[in-house]
Amino acid sequence: MSYRYIKKQSHQALKNNWFCAAKIILTFILIFILPYAFEVLLLLLLGRFGIINFSGAAFTSPNPIMLAVTLIRIIVTIIIATPLYFGILLWYWELAKGNRHEFYECFGFFTNRKLFFRVIWLKLSVGIRVVASFLIALIPISISMFLFEMIRAHTSKSDIFLLLLICSTVLSIVTIISISIFCMRYLLVDFIYIANPDMPIREIIRQSKSTMSGRKANSLCFILSFSFWFLMCIFILPIIYVLPYFTTSLSSYTRKLYTEE
Repeated sequence: MSYRYIKKQSHQALKNNWFCAAKIILTFILIFILPYAFEVLLLLLLGRFGIINFSGAAFTSPNPIMLAVTLIRIIVTIIIATPLYFGILLWYWELAKGNRHEFYECFGFFTNRKLFFRVIWLKLSVGIRVVASFLIALIPISISMFLFEMIRAHTSKSDIFLLLLICSTVLSIVTIISISIFCMRYLLVDFIYIANPDMPIREIIRQSKSTMSGRKANSLCFILSFSFWFLMCIFILPIIYVLPYFTTSLSSYTRKLYTEE
């Protein structure tokens, strides 16, 4: 399965749909950042009335009100963004298949209470597993950094210091790459759910891990092949092109993986 062929197919699918695809992405970005904007405005308002203060100490040890506002923002973001994300993913999934959905159908998961809560639970289930994996990965990195600092404090030899620095850096890079490949086992979860919305969540995760067996490194390479385009997003405007292009390509790629199984 050629990366170039998949990307070419994605360009073809987007040929007459760029405007709608960009509109969908911009809508998601806007809705995603709205809770952050409200959080900032609320904190500024609370600071205006002296309920909280914005001194340096407030950020190093925030008071309970700031923590509560942040927690509410996180919950609201999950509740709003998750169903919309799956609606958008369904739109791109169908586009990659050659079908065309209307813009309003991206909000379909808000109209069905069962689907609404299932997608939130699915993302939480996978998110917990991914976060746990990265926390485990931090253990060897933390140990290496601790040993590095401890040995550095008790030696003045520059060659030993340099060797330790290189070893610590290499270990960190290898660990990050390994855990990234490991987490690729969950790549198909969202797409399997889109294709089979009635499938039990545990079975969705099991199928994703089974299908991705032996394909995790290749899948990570496929995602990294968009690195140049991701870097272009720092200029903001290319996001309108990059995200529809990447999402359509990823939908095509994962659909082929899933159908090949």
